[in-house]
Amino acid sequence: GPSVGARALPVINGHDLKGLKPGSHLRGTHMLNTLEVLDICLATSIGHTLQVESFELQEKEYLKFRLIGGADVLLAWEGMEKHTAQSRRNLEDKLNKLTDCLKQSAALGKKIAFIDMTLENNFPAKYY
Repeated sequence: GPSVGARALPVINGHDLKGLKPGSHLRGTHMLNTLEVLDICLATSIGHTLQVESFELQEKEYLKFRLIGGADVLLAWEGMEKHTAQSRRNLEDKLNKLTDCLKQSAALGKKIAFIDMTLENNFPAKYY
């Protein structure tokens, strides 16, 4: 069953790792990208706005995740396959842009249902 605190963590769907258990070493670029997003959300103020409900790992070119509250997000950033200090800064910048988009839509009295953050600028979004 879930461990203490597991209810506060997002579900990761679509991974191909068999026999996961506490202490397992996770590998693969896509899984490491997912964990990096989660780490930034948990370790920085970004996590106050971005609370991830679940990740879907079917696609390799981008991450797909759902925020608590229902927004579906497609995310890619420069250097995401490299896991360097610069790629982490690029990821933080992109996540900050996402929080800005969420705050701006809330200021207009709208919520984001879907946003494509795979581009560098001009993020297509559907609102409700």
